[in-house]
Amino acid sequence: MSKAFVRLGWVVTAVGFLIGCGGTSPPPSTESTSRRPVAEAPIRGGSANPRRGAMVERVPVPTPSDVEPHPAVTAVQSTLAAVRDGRLAEAYDFLPPGFQSDVDQIIQEAAAQVEPELWQAVARTAHKGLQVLQEKKPLILESLNQPEREASIEQLAAAWDDLVASLAELETSELADLEQLRRLNSRQWLATTGSSLFQRLRGPEGAESLNPLAAMLEPSVTEAASPDGRLMLAIAPPGHEENDLVEFVQIENRWIPRSLAEGWPVTREAWRRRLSPGDRESQQRVIAALTEIEASFDQLLAATTVEEFQTVAVPLVVKSLQAFNRWQQPAGPPDGVSLTIRGNLSDDQQTRLLADLEQLSDDAARCVYTATSSSDRMVISLRPVSDVEKLAARLPFASDVQVDPVGRSISLTFRQP
Repeated sequence: MSKAFVRLGWVVTAVGFLIGCGGTSPPPSTESTSRRPVAEAPIRGGSANPRRGAMVERVPVPTPSDVEPHPAVTAVQSTLAAVRDGRLAEAYDFLPPGFQSDVDQIIQEAAAQVEPELWQAVARTAHKGLQVLQEKKPLILESLNQPEREASIEQLAAAWDDLVASLAELETSELADLEQLRRLNSRQWLATTGSSLFQRLRGPEGAESLNPLAAMLEPSVTEAASPDGRLMLAIAPPGHEENDLVEFVQIENRWIPRSLAEGWPVTREAWRRRLSPGDRESQQRVIAALTEIEASFDQLLAATTVEEFQTVAVPLVVKSLQAFNRWQQPAGPPDGVSLTIRGNLSDDQQTRLLADLEQLSDDAARCVYTATSSSDRMVISLRPVSDVEKLAARLPFASDVQVDPVGRSISLTFRQP
């Protein structure tokens, strides 16, 4: 792992989202969107009619040199190039303007609901945590160090000061000011503070340090033939023969994956619920939790040995990770549920699992679900489901189940029934 990876792993994750379930787009264009002849892309060892989003081994579609690539292909390529160059506002333009307005509205609405007392507690706790990172670097690195992780710790140590400086800059940015947050323009923030943070994280080596990242951000993107006239792009990471087939549609002169376009209302409402601070009673509970964390930070600042530091840090980290996992769990739709299923499921297991969930819903005939999967988890939005806890108790494939009735979400580990 290189120093660039330590600094910029979060960027790779974000770009993976843009390709896999988000989308990219160039600036609005007046170019014609009429379909052009596309060479057939024969499938090797796969179904002749793969399901949408399926991973199949596919021969790249040949594009004659005198034919311009489809605007959707250019959209993906230009967005990744913008990320590589640190032009975050341009990369953000993969989202249609209406979607960007939704993002601003969600952030502004959440900030408007936050009590000043809660925001002051957040600011105090964040500042105290920053102090720990600034003053206790040797103890933190020594606590993390293990023989098998020595190289990684050395790279973290080399990037430490830049990471802490970035957090310090974030602490004084408009994100730390509640009034400014209530008027935040996300694209403008990416063009200013966001880009500044990106450049700091990229480090003084400049483009040279980005070489490993640049390779990851240069996938093969080609237009694939579709017998029913849909626009399908075959996207493959560098060095991989398997392509992910993604259907693209045009929204507000932006080419984005159909999954993003159709799922945006659910995604938007899920983030609105996730970022909502809740009523005054809920916010008071958060303030109490932050007060405990701040006290733990005081103990960490007072520690002088690794043993003293670890005695406080270990339980604090465990609690923090548990809280983060609960927050990270996507909220479910008002009439349904969101399930996060941990485990490496085969295609057959995924198919059977979805069939089981369909029958476990309140009405199998009206059941609607969306599903996304990665190498180690599957996220499913399922409806109609009225009683989240009742559904969780009936899942035959679940272990380590965590239920959030308010957020209408279930997190579990898959086990073979």
